[in-house]
Amino acid sequence: RRPCYFSLKQSTMLPQPVRANGIQGCISQLSAPAHSPVQLMSGHPTSLHWGPAWVGSSHLGGQIVGAAGALLCSRELVKRRQADRESSDAEKRLEMIQAAIRRGEAKAAQGAEVAEPRRMTPEEEEVLGKMFIQPEEMMEAQDEASEPQEDLHEVRIRRTLEFCPDGVLAWEILQEITASGEKPGVGAYDLVIEAFSRRGALDDALAVFKAVSDAGLQHSDASFDLLATPASKSGEYRFVERLFAAKAQAQPEGEIGPASLALLLDAYANGLPSQAQKAQAAFRSAMAVGESAKTPPEETAPGQVLRALKRAVGPSVYRDLTKEYGLDPDAVEDV
Repeated sequence: RRPCYFSLKQSTMLPQPVRANGIQGCISQLSAPAHSPVQLMSGHPTSLHWGPAWVGSSHLGGQIVGAAGALLCSRELVKRRQADRESSDAEKRLEMIQAAIRRGEAKAAQGAEVAEPRRMTPEEEEVLGKMFIQPEEMMEAQDEASEPQEDLHEVRIRRTLEFCPDGVLAWEILQEITASGEKPGVGAYDLVIEAFSRRGALDDALAVFKAVSDAGLQHSDASFDLLATPASKSGEYRFVERLFAAKAQAQPEGEIGPASLALLLDAYANGLPSQAQKAQAAFRSAMAVGESAKTPPEETAPGQVLRALKRAVGPSVYRDLTKEYGLDPDAVEDV
């Protein structure tokens, strides 16, 4: 092969630290394969043998090895200097930020000492006063909270009856509410009973009445009276008797009340045939219970009771009974 001639200027290629340490200081950092391309001064790559024989026997090989080692050392030195500059710049920026924070804190402290607190305007004081609850408003809120709230289920049933007054849809909705696990109050049931009673659907009203007991609720006075209304109008006095007998057992004094007594007397009057004797006995029994409970006769037998009594027993017996208990027979108009 033809020999390849080139020249290396070691004095111009090696930086000062490398020249100070010599080639031996950098040769240890050189790592190359057995055959590696080397860029010559002419610009053409040449494959050189880096074996020990070549390096040891040729002065040119020593120059190449030294130049390569110097190049690697120079690159490493540049990287380290760049890292040192970046670290120094970061430290300077951190110091500038800290100094700016200290200056801001000092200005804020100085301003707090000098500035006077601003007084609120009358409009601001009024707005601030509205934001707080006054003692009297707190008492009103407590009073409103202590008042019993209307059952939401009862409100729903009432609104349903406004556009569907026969009670069928309301009863279906009430059954769906109970099936979902919720517990409506007895007032919701009374509304449905009233709807069925108004149109004479006694069987449907009785089913709702039984549902009250199944739900674990206690019947109200209205529950008994609403259920007895259609039976009283049709003269089914036996049903009304049993119903109000159950009501009397649930009362402490055994009183069924004037409204229930009037319904019972109407049931006797509307029966076929009419039950004058039963009506007279029921009236005497109610007056006796009222007397034991120290209830005035006028409260036990108001106008609606006297009117039903007159229809049930007739005018003659009616006058005798009112005279016996000290009641005014003319308190009601002729029936």
